[in-house]
Amino acid sequence: SISAGTEWRSIMAMVLEVNPVRELTTRDGRNTLMSTLSVGDSGRDHLSITLWGYKANWVRKLQVGDILVLEKLKFKLFQSTLAGNSTSWSSMRIIGSVTEPDGKASARIQPLPLEHPWMKKAKLLLDWGKHMRSI
Repeated sequence: SISAGTEWRSIMAMVLEVNPVRELTTRDGRNTLMSTLSVGDSGRDHLSITLWGYKANWVRKLQVGDILVLEKLKFKLFQSTLAGNSTSWSSMRIIGSVTEPDGKASARIQPLPLEHPWMKKAKLLLDWGKHMRSI
């Protein structure tokens, strides 16, 4: 269960939408990069994630249907909706894709080892994503 707070959280979810990288000027006058993506799983149909700084460029590797592990995100309520933000320590790993044929994963995909504790959830998420694409 994800909630707003000060702790880092890691999530596994499917990419539902990818938005382009934008350059913003912060309140203190610095320029920075920002991008957003929408992810979901069978328990939460939509969660917005904002990637800041050089991590905004991660979206250039993503496709709708990718299964991601995003680690060390911070979550907060933004306009009464839970949203995630990258931190300096965040990392991203594409572990699968519902759009890639089984056994034909591209170089951008780094599957989890079979003994990984999240492997069962990854399989369920891939099955859910394939089902959602078929309806």
